[in-house]
Amino acid sequence: MPSAPAKKEEPKKASSSKPKTSASSSKKGGIDMSKIPSKYKKLIGDMNLVKGNINFTNEMLDKMTPGPTAKKNETVNDLVKTLTDMEPKLFTLISKVENEDVMNVCLIVNDDL
Repeated sequence: MPSAPAKKEEPKKASSSKPKTSASSSKKGGIDMSKIPSKYKKLIGDMNLVKGNINFTNEMLDKMTPGPTAKKNETVNDLVKTLTDMEPKLFTLISKVENEDVMNVCLIVNDDL
């Protein structure tokens, strides 16, 4: 009886010598939240919510078939109106933010609007 072929062992990857820190777990949206002043933390959360609404609206629009029924979709119309109304408010907010990281987040969300 022939013997079974030997199973090849995958080479083990070298583990990273960097220890995991709590700062890496406090990142939100690519920003180290430990470096953000507390007065801006709620704003970052709000910007993440707005970004989520933008993504959700875009997904809904992508899945819709053009036509008269698409124009009657109240959910999409409400989301688009809310996001459109938010744009001038966000622009005003950007001019008042003093933290560069927070301003960058706001600018990214503004660009996506």
